[in-house]
Amino acid sequence: MMKASTISAVALLAACASTATAGLTVKDLETAAPPAFFIGRPMTYQDNPDPRGEFAQVTDILFGGVPRVFFDIPLDSRIVGSSWGTWSHGYTDSVYWTQGATSLNMTFAAGVTTCVFYAEPNPFDTFDITATSIDGDGDVFTLTLSVTGDSGAKGWAIAADNGETLVSVNVTSTVDFAVGEFGVSSALGPCSPGDINADGVINVGDFFAFIAMFAAGCP
Repeated sequence: MMKASTISAVALLAACASTATAGLTVKDLETAAPPAFFIGRPMTYQDNPDPRGEFAQVTDILFGGVPRVFFDIPLDSRIVGSSWGTWSHGYTDSVYWTQGATSLNMTFAAGVTTCVFYAEPNPFDTFDITATSIDGDGDVFTLTLSVTGDSGAKGWAIAADNGETLVSVNVTSTVDFAVGEFGVSSALGPCSPGDINADGVINVGDFFAFIAMFAAGCP
């Protein structure tokens, strides 16, 4: 069985463990909700629900209306519980279906150092989904997770080392799948040490981001 609705637009690793290789740190988020911080970096999450609407053909993910994650193929915007059957941890917003494709390459806007995303196969059975990440130095890290298509969406958190940015993440499986719940963080620029939430400006939002990091015990 498949979970993607046929309605048209017209009609790795141990739990909670992070693994580092030269240049990259990657964590299996399992089916837990996405983190507010990863390795101390505050995460900004995608616009939800996607303002372009259910069934829109999209090639990027918007953050405050600005695209910061890009796809090499058009994906079909779906809503969990409406046109996409299940997800995990109670998430009911936008996800993006590969429309039969079994491979997806994601690239990032300049300055993105950290990414979070989730994936779930279209069939309800369990399949391996592999994410291969590359940073600006050419370092590569591959993490394969076994993901159940029935309310089993799992997450990857990926961070380039200080001074590096993420270049791409290639996601593959033997079946089609959906991705969603995208989060990004950018390295702090040398001229903007106060831009804690990495939104390009220094304002009260950075103060609240600092308080949240302090309360969470982040370094």
